[in-house]
Amino acid sequence: MAKTLARVLARAQCFLALALSVFVAAGPTARAAETINVGKADANSTAFLPVHVGDRLGFFKKRGIEVKIADFTGGSKMSQAMAAGSIDIGLGAGTEMALVAKGAPMLAVCDIMPPISIIGIAVPWDSPARKIDQLKGKRIGISSAGSLTDWLAKQLAAHEGWGADGVKPVAIGDTIRARLTCKRKIDRSRKDAKGRGQGVVAWDVEVTNQDDELVASYDILTLVAKRAEPAAAAG
Repeated sequence: MAKTLARVLARAQCFLALALSVFVAAGPTARAAETINVGKADANSTAFLPVHVGDRLGFFKKRGIEVKIADFTGGSKMSQAMAAGSIDIGLGAGTEMALVAKGAPMLAVCDIMPPISIIGIAVPWDSPARKIDQLKGKRIGISSAGSLTDWLAKQLAAHEGWGADGVKPVAIGDTIRARLTCKRKIDRSRKDAKGRGQGVVAWDVEVTNQDDELVASYDILTLVAKRAEPAAAAG
């Protein structure tokens, strides 16, 4: 625990040195504003914890720097904010360097974390997938296009020899549309507390994204109350 804390503090000090260099290099305008905007590719990643530690411990304020921290859902969105001038420093997973090669106005400065060994692929508890080869052709949720999770999903397909379409990354933030089709109706032959008959409706659900691509399909069951029988006409 003590070693882990020491590493976090060391990285916070490393980030402080980087912030100071940006603060000084930016010239008189930045020094007058005394504010540096920091973007994080993920809100909860422990890899980006040092900036919060430095902020909470007052590392930056002691040196006259105010740090404003913004969270993004993926490195690609953070890179867009940096290219637009909204943030001064970006904390990402490294895949953003591919955008530098394509002309993005960014500079890779330092590596503050060792190789990542804590990222995995999770499946529902009742999924039949138990081995890597069972993921071929499956949809894998990622933070955003161009992010580390996007890259890892594609690298999995490449490593296993599945080809470019071996897996289908689905980004958080996609616009989705669900279509429900009634498959069957089941009479439960029961009544609720108010004496109304009950039934179950089975639905086939298809979810598509903004590109009209199928991103999910599953079945759901809904418990419904039967309509009241019409009163018999007085005769």
